[in-house]
Amino acid sequence: MHTFPETGAIDLGNPDSFNYWTDDRIRFADTDQMGHVNNGAYANYLETGRVAILWSAMADIGLDHGWVIARLTLDYVEEVLFPRGADADPFIHIGTRVLKVGTKSVVFGQGLFVDNRVRAKAVSTIVAVDKNGSIAISDPVREALMRYAPEPAPAG
Repeated sequence: MHTFPETGAIDLGNPDSFNYWTDDRIRFADTDQMGHVNNGAYANYLETGRVAILWSAMADIGLDHGWVIARLTLDYVEEVLFPRGADADPFIHIGTRVLKVGTKSVVFGQGLFVDNRVRAKAVSTIVAVDKNGSIAISDPVREALMRYAPEPAPAG
């Protein structure tokens, strides 16, 4: 399996590695004829996590610019099926954390979990932008984002 050099000692398959969580509903439209969630839907779930953590980080200081994704590296670990039956969990649980805040970009580590099992791991880079292109990340934004960069979880 691919290892992400950006993560260092952080295991994105371990739920304890994350201090920010959000959920997204597994939609029937996300699936193929066999009930497997389509590979493209994983990218949408990851976007849900990135947007949620950004909104959370910016809530107290105001968002003064936009963000665009520059890179997404995604490892599919285990299939996700459309939830069937009354006891099935209809949500995918998205753990998101900051791995690095650069001059103009932020690197996130994420894990997608169903039934407490990792289904995918990803590292993405987003870039701060305004109407003229990439811009430097301000100190208040940097500080807000760093709240979501916890110490690595102990190896399990």
